[in-house]
Amino acid sequence: MKLVSSFLARKDSLGADAWGSTDKNIRQVMAPIENLFENEFNEYNPYPSGQKNHIKLLVRHILIAEALVPEYCNLFRNLSEKELIEIAQSFRFENYVKRERLEDILTGREK
Repeated sequence: MKLVSSFLARKDSLGADAWGSTDKNIRQVMAPIENLFENEFNEYNPYPSGQKNHIKLLVRHILIAEALVPEYCNLFRNLSEKELIEIAQSFRFENYVKRERLEDILTGREK
């Protein structure tokens, strides 16, 4: 996690993560695009989630996210094979840390 933590913060700041991020830091980009579509293409309503979600998908979750790929890849560029294996093994089930509060929220057990 230490290796990617600053990258994850950058990705979150740019709203590039489809789950759990917002566009609060890039409203100056998103708002004009949304306004253009609202004014020029107000009948445009792509299935299944509508105009704003379609713009969000294309701009944040594809365009910006794709531009971040080389930066993410470079985090691993100079790691040894041993280091890469250690990172991969950190995802093994026996290394899983149960997040009970999150599990409770997701399963509806939290009151």
